[in-house]
Amino acid sequence: MRKGLLITGGALLLVFYSIAVVSVSSLEDLKGEANWMYLPVFGPAFHMASFGSQCSSGLGCSTILVVDFLVAAGQLTGAILLTVGALVRKNVYVLEETATSRRPSGNGHAGDWTIRLLGVRL
Repeated sequence: MRKGLLITGGALLLVFYSIAVVSVSSLEDLKGEANWMYLPVFGPAFHMASFGSQCSSGLGCSTILVVDFLVAAGQLTGAILLTVGALVRKNVYVLEETATSRRPSGNGHAGDWTIRLLGVRL
């Protein structure tokens, strides 16, 4: 489990889902048409598909589609990071102290030490 990916993915998913819910609940005009936005991850994409076919070429309409796309991309990114963080294990490498040993070099000088690593003189 990767803690950083879990926290980042969960935060992204929560932030972009809250944006979708707040934007839908604040718009009285779209109450019946925007119910797809309450579905996490796939809802904004379904809303783009259903709303885009009814949309005339106006600035407000294209703005709603761009916001839908950004919210969908943010939710999808959060969901992917959350899934990867939960499923992929993290490798932890540990240095084993027992693999090294210090012995005198044997040439008779006091304080003259050599380091051996798995039997090889370093």
